[in-house]
Amino acid sequence: MSPGHPGACPRSRYAEVVDAFTELVRSQRIGDALDPETRVGPLATAIQRDRVEGYIAKGLAEGGRVTTGGGRPKGQDKGWFVEPTIFADVDNNATIAREEIFGPVLSLIAYDEPDDAVRLANDSDYGLGGSVWTADPDRGAAVARRVRTGAVGINRFRADPGSPLGGFKNSGLGRELGPKAWPPTCSTSPSTCDLSSSFPGRRPARKRRRTRIPDHRCPRSTTRDPGDVALHRLAWQFLGRTPPAS
Repeated sequence: MSPGHPGACPRSRYAEVVDAFTELVRSQRIGDALDPETRVGPLATAIQRDRVEGYIAKGLAEGGRVTTGGGRPKGQDKGWFVEPTIFADVDNNATIAREEIFGPVLSLIAYDEPDDAVRLANDSDYGLGGSVWTADPDRGAAVARRVRTGAVGINRFRADPGSPLGGFKNSGLGRELGPKAWPPTCSTSPSTCDLSSSFPGRRPARKRRRTRIPDHRCPRSTTRDPGDVALHRLAWQFLGRTPPAS
């Protein structure tokens, strides 16, 4: 949830998913990023913290409901911390659903059918990565193939250094990692040469010997089929010879 991207979940289990994420986020330890027990560290700058807090305010103003977080954690006066925040009842047209927050904010959007989930996923100006979570991996793979994004994980999301990585739309062009990343790193250097008679050191042109095709190399019609006869005549014509009488 650290990039601040939205997530879609089935409407039939929406309340269950919201409660599960809320409890999970509440259990995360906030603190020093160098502490192995810490799960959520501070943001990089005060400017970024202000930016994330601005998105949280927009989410509330546009009808979102905060189930946990939304402020600054108590006891963390040193560092630019923001509480991990869960938004429920988010419309896909809301600012927090359309823009990249780059902070610990997760927006949960309900969908009715898998087709609706794919529509929500593709209705974005960005497309760097995504994931599909399902008890049926085959069905998840079918949905993943329809999502317009750079990489899709099924029941996980982990970058594979052997696979191309890149984005769609405003998430960038081109790919890095894997064989697809090699061509942009290569440089093509064409060479041209002047072979005219005035080129210094050029040898006199040698006369080319003309090769004549013996008669026995030319196709000969051995059939009365009109189509084959026509093809044989066309072949002789292409060779510049007179076809023998059939």
